Amino acid sequence: MKALFKHLNFHPCGSTLLTVLLAIPQIPLQGIISSQKVVAQQTSCPAGTTQATLNWGTTNFQTANFNQTFDIGGVSTNFQMTENPAGFIRDQSPQNSPGNLGDVPYGVAPGPYGGINSPYLRWGIDASQQSSTVNYRQGTSTLTITFAQPVTLPVPLTLLDVDRDRSDEVPFQDQITVTASNQGQNVPVTLTNIGPGSVNQIVSSNVARGADPRVGPGNSPNDRNLGNVFATFAQPVTQIRIVYESGPLPYAENQQPQQDETIGVADITICAPSARGSIGDTVFNDRNGNGQQDPGEPGVDNVIVTLTQPGPDGQFGTPDDITQTTTTNNNGNYSFSDLPAGSYRVTVNPPFNLPEVTTGNRQIDVNLTSGQSLDNVDFGLRRPPGGAIGDFVFIDRNNNGTPDTGETGIANVTLTLRNNTGEVVGTTRTDNNGNYLFTGLQPGNYTVEVTQPSDFTATTNTTLTANITDPNSENLSIDFGFRPGQAGSSGETNLRIVKRITNALRNGQPISGVNFNTFINDPNSNDDDRLQQAGRSPVGQISLQPPLNSGDQVEYTVYFLADGTQQLQNTRFCDLIPAGTSYLSNSLSVDGINNQGQFLSPLAPLQDFADICGGSNNQGAVVVGPANILGGQTGLIRFRVTVD
Repeated sequence: MKALFKHLNFHPCGSTLLTVLLAIPQIPLQGIISSQKVVAQQTSCPAGTTQATLNWGTTNFQTANFNQTFDIGGVSTNFQMTENPAGFIRDQSPQNSPGNLGDVPYGVAPGPYGGINSPYLRWGIDASQQSSTVNYRQGTSTLTITFAQPVTLPVPLTLLDVDRDRSDEVPFQDQITVTASNQGQNVPVTLTNIGPGSVNQIVSSNVARGADPRVGPGNSPNDRNLGNVFATFAQPVTQIRIVYESGPLPYAENQQPQQDETIGVADITICAPSARGSIGDTVFNDRNGNGQQDPGEPGVDNVIVTLTQPGPDGQFGTPDDITQTTTTNNNGNYSFSDLPAGSYRVTVNPPFNLPEVTTGNRQIDVNLTSGQSLDNVDFGLRRPPGGAIGDFVFIDRNNNGTPDTGETGIANVTLTLRNNTGEVVGTTRTDNNGNYLFTGLQPGNYTVEVTQPSDFTATTNTTLTANITDPNSENLSIDFGFRPGQAGSSGETNLRIVKRITNALRNGQPISGVNFNTFINDPNSNDDDRLQQAGRSPVGQISLQPPLNSGDQVEYTVYFLADGTQQLQNTRFCDLIPAGTSYLSNSLSVDGINNQGQFLSPLAPLQDFADICGGSNNQGAVVVGPANILGGQTGLIRFRVTVD
């Protein structure tokens, strides 16, 4: 017998691209700054974050405490200083201490310094001569800044006074090396200086040192920014390390590393996650239709509410929208929590028996400020005035003509209502749960006709009578049952095919929060119900909600059933690899067919499968067959792809 072939039209699971904010510094001009800080041009913070600054003048910094933690916009930030050798961090004399502070090895000092006239974090190191010969103490000091969560720096981190000593006789030279990471993964760092007039040089992307040979004045005056260096980070960071030491010197008599006395760090600005808020409240039965919940009007339970956040362009209705759903509780209450500030759209999905929204549209757009709790987004629902007729179109698995527990509805079935003269009063379709309703009816006698869905056999009459005895009465017991049947009057075996996502892995581990072990009915497909009855339950997800990242693996399973008694001959299957993914080598497995299939590489000729693949195989294709399949046989085809 000739098999019924299907092409598996597949929409690839979406992946989320990480948007990286690159902070591009504006090079400050050389000059004297009396009261303003030298600040690079600010860029906007990513959605869901707000700009926050640690001002050193407002911190309770403990002098010479090498491990202190401060709060920046709600982000716990630790500053840890290490020295090698011990005792290396110190100012050797008051005259070397900006502001004549004396021996302040590590702490907050007042300006001016590096051209800013406000407090800054400063530390000094021991560069004293140890003997009458040219031999100076060597070592390093390292400041490690650790954020409790990944943060973006919208403006470069300003490092103050990376310069060379003003004395020619003692050729000291500052050097800093800046590195960064995000939860252990390296983040590229770019250092820049003020350009012409700078007394330092950028040695490599993340290394800067005082200019050699010395550029006059050699050591930048405190009220000038000639020695400043700006660090920009290519991605969000959780840690920044600043290693302070000397650079190599070209003097033959002294090739050992040497160091200056002090450097500093200006105020630090980050994009801190906004305080979280919530949106919600009540879906209620607005019996009088006035748009307000009055006494005696109860909440409606089990109503689906959807929250939508627009993509980066701020427009609703694009593929970048982020959605989440919830259902109302027994009191009709719902809530979406842990929300950053921004624009949102709340949508209610009225149940079939309360189709009218009395509070306006089904969608309400709101703006949530940081930390705000919006508890007034209510929806009133009601059944329109007049009589009502309706109920349920269902899959009658036990063929008894009555909807029993576990028997699911059939979506998108057309029903027609006629009055006692045969005139059409209205038409409607079942919702995703198989429910339907005619409302606003006058008292009288009616008939309801159901359009038999294809590939089903009726287990009840397809035309049923219903009466409305008085205004506002209802008759909600008009049910229609169907059982899956064979396709075609000739009784040909029908090849039923169902595709599901049956696993998703990140770094070799299943992505948490997704259950792949339950059957999920697709209201637009009869095949999955028939497969479930045949003993091959097509478990898995129809789509994935968690965003996928590059390198993640997704497993697909194609379930099939030869629904009938006759053998299918020369059966072939083809499934194109989704765009944006690549087939995972040796991941194809086949069960229930005496043919193990193969993977056709991208752009390879489809040969005998061209007529069933239905498209180009730019990403490759999984093909199985030709093979003979016995009537009643079930099986599966399973493979994995990697997100590009």
